Amino acid sequence: MKNKLSIFILSLITAVLFTACGDDDSTFNGPFRLNIAGSSEVRPESTHEYTIGDFTSADSYTWTVSGPATVSGSATGNTVSITFGEVGDVVITVTNGTDTGTFGVEVANTEPTVSVSYNGGGTLRTGEADTVFFEFDAPLALDPSFAMNTTDSTQFNGGTPFVSGSLGPLVKVDADSYYAIYTAGDGNGTSEALFQDIKSTATYGDVNIDSAFVKLYRVDNIAPVATIDYSPALAMDSTVITVTVTFSELVMAANPAVDSSLLISFANAGVATETDTLIATEDPLVYTYQYTLNGEGNGQVEVIVSNIADLAGNTSEISSYELVADNTAPGIDWYIDEFTGYAEVGFILLGMGPAEAGTGYYAVFPSGAAAPASLEEFENGVVSGTKQINAGTYVIYNVPLEAGNYNIYFIGEDLAGNMSPISSDSFTVN
Repeated sequence: MKNKLSIFILSLITAVLFTACGDDDSTFNGPFRLNIAGSSEVRPESTHEYTIGDFTSADSYTWTVSGPATVSGSATGNTVSITFGEVGDVVITVTNGTDTGTFGVEVANTEPTVSVSYNGGGTLRTGEADTVFFEFDAPLALDPSFAMNTTDSTQFNGGTPFVSGSLGPLVKVDADSYYAIYTAGDGNGTSEALFQDIKSTATYGDVNIDSAFVKLYRVDNIAPVATIDYSPALAMDSTVITVTVTFSELVMAANPAVDSSLLISFANAGVATETDTLIATEDPLVYTYQYTLNGEGNGQVEVIVSNIADLAGNTSEISSYELVADNTAPGIDWYIDEFTGYAEVGFILLGMGPAEAGTGYYAVFPSGAAAPASLEEFENGVVSGTKQINAGTYVIYNVPLEAGNYNIYFIGEDLAGNMSPISSDSFTVN
């Protein structure tokens, strides 16, 4: 009896364990919810694609829509194109008969915001006329009110409208596209136009904008100007100079039929006359040129930037005389006072401009030593050095030395790089 009871209990445990294992092996076989990807907010009268991704048996999936929209093209497959109508809510549904997905889309109100475009560079001179183009983000239900702004302060004008020239009537091209002719008047500035009662069609939500200001062409009657900088501005023959020309406004070639480049020329002060092309940089207002000074004369080089016009057509020719050619070596003078243990030396450069500075080099050698033949050999002296010297001013310095007889050598160099011949003197330190 005891054995029978044990067998019964063991059988019961086995049955329970088998049942539990069977529950763990159960799986979910659907139906599944399909995920639809695409835009959840669209503008009226636009077309967008929606997809459920890559599935096998793509033709088994069928798409339908409810609300202001239609399926464009095939209504079966992994992907569908939907064309939306007026403002409202749309529900997109896809199914293969077993699995289903839905996706909500809002066909949103669209404000009839206005944008402006121009011909050319958007600038005119007095008496010139051109077309201003207006594009609205939504079709308009009716033509808006339109006139030049003569009184209102706007974000563009800082409180004082620029009123110049005349503005023709607004001409309709289609429901969201218009144009008008603007004729520039006197002065310099940008006139504005005022739109009022801008209302989109019912399809786009009947959205109304009370008023909107837009810029017209910029009136420009001022010729372009520029600053011309040189590095260095004082140079000797064969020096490479970086010329930087910075314009006050965007420019172009004044006579592109003859030459489409901005030109720069150099003359006077004994340099060879030459004309070349300015090089544009990443900054549209800045141009550069690498100029090698070619001439052994002295004086102000005439630099002319030409073939310039701004976007309104105002022409200009800009002259500069700030580049100076200097091919004359400076003169030098000095004095030496002898003391016990040192000598006091005064050194001056001659023949430089009143604001010019230069460099003085000196080297001391024992009496009887070979004289230096070049600036490089100055380093072989028992004492050597360099002094910055302003024009017309002595630089005074002490040279500590042991007792003996010495020779001192001098070279002067001006800012342009001209160097004087080596000069020398002798002295004794007790």
